[in-house]
Amino acid sequence: MKKIIFLLHLSLSSFVYSGFLEGMNDYKNSDYRSAFLEWLPLANAEDGIAQYNIARLYKLGKGVRRDDEVSFEWFKNHLRTV
Repeated sequence: MKKIIFLLHLSLSSFVYSGFLEGMNDYKNSDYRSAFLEWLPLANAEDGIAQYNIARLYKLGKGVRRDDEVSFEWFKNHLRTV
């Protein structure tokens, strides 16, 4: 049973990591909206790095409407994970 749980966890971790990498590739290619859409589910699942990235996108207005208040909330969420 422990082996099955470990394998399930490992496969879910790989899936999450691939979403994060897709977002990084999108960001590097200046496709900020796609990066936002890749990172948002991760940020909502309390991934601290994704939360930081979402905060930066809102702060800079890349891929989303610039919004300092929303950015600040994401930064606060990020700080709770460190």
